[in-house]
Amino acid sequence: MSDRSDPAVAGLVERMLPGVPMTARGTLAVIGRIECPPAGTYVMREGRPTRDVGLIVDGRLAVCDRMGTEDVTLMTLEPGDVFGWSAVLDGISTASIVALDDARVLLFERFRLLSAIETDERIAVALYRRLLEAVASRLDATRLLTRDVYAAGGRA
Repeated sequence: MSDRSDPAVAGLVERMLPGVPMTARGTLAVIGRIECPPAGTYVMREGRPTRDVGLIVDGRLAVCDRMGTEDVTLMTLEPGDVFGWSAVLDGISTASIVALDDARVLLFERFRLLSAIETDERIAVALYRRLLEAVASRLDATRLLTRDVYAAGGRA
């Protein structure tokens, strides 16, 4: 692979990750790539290897969980949202990610990202802060959903 970044990727990294130091953004621009999944496309599948950490640039993606024989949407992700954090953990998707609209995503391949994290602590700090914010936001959404279920007389 090239050690040079695609100018389009570099522009998106700069726009979407403004809190990341410039040299770290340069590294991310080299290892990032843009994909444009059409509506209905599975970007990740629950239980399968998570190859990338992604950042939504345009469009909406659904976080889905398998319930019986169907995938049920648990939440909708918007531009700026992160997905695929399993790539930096055990590498197995805990949910499916499906494009609801024609989308554009910025992806960072798992092993190249893990190598960059080991090499540059600024990338590690910025990435883990961003992922922790995403996890906290999703936990808060889950808490609110749980309140709604109990308020409607649901059972655990």
